[in-house]
Amino acid sequence: MAKGLSYVLAVTLITWLGLFLYLLRLDLRLREAERREEI
Repeated sequence: MAKGLSYVLAVTLITWLGLFLYLLRLDLRLREAERREEI
């Protein structure tokens, strides 16, 4: 049972990490676009 729990925990962690990195990249892209509009 512990093995299954750790597996679920690992998958959840990876999913959250991927989502966080995706949002971070999206935010950086939006900031760059705003910067270009200002110039």
